[in-house]
Amino acid sequence: MSDKIEYFVLCYSCDACLMPIPIQWYVYNYNGGDQITVNYPQVLLISKEPFDFDHVPDEVKKEIQEAIDCLSVNAYNGFAALCRRSIQAICTNLGAGASDKVKNQVNEMITATGLDEEWRELTIQIMLSGHDGAHPHLPEVGLDRATVLLSLVQDLTYQLYTRPGKIKEAASLRQIAINRPKAQ
Repeated sequence: MSDKIEYFVLCYSCDACLMPIPIQWYVYNYNGGDQITVNYPQVLLISKEPFDFDHVPDEVKKEIQEAIDCLSVNAYNGFAALCRRSIQAICTNLGAGASDKVKNQVNEMITATGLDEEWRELTIQIMLSGHDGAHPHLPEVGLDRATVLLSLVQDLTYQLYTRPGKIKEAASLRQIAINRPKAQ
């Protein structure tokens, strides 16, 4: 099949907005003439997974956004490796010292934040998946693992940044309401 075209892309247009929709087709059979048989259509639009960045510090957000960029183009190993980087950014942001051993940073961060063993295990799973994504001799990261990995990173950032930030925001808004002059 190396001397034949294996895939090609056709653009269709959306019925509602007329924007182009690129579709990649696998060439199943081609006899060199006018007859071509295709199957396995795949939409090539890049879609980014939503992520709640409320109260997430910029240095952590930057790493996670780059990881999500990898995920959006199905670069699952790159996504996993950047999730590991995100863990290091979180650890550094929360006071763990810089180290070439991510596990040491994770342990230091867990101790500093007072999180329990379940959160340590969650963070270590993110780290291990990141190792897999970064090293070709380790297991590949596919869509199934990347989906779980995204969920774990979302849970961790929500626990460490978003939830505490929203609690502070709620307290601040209550204080503003208390201090607001009452209508007469």
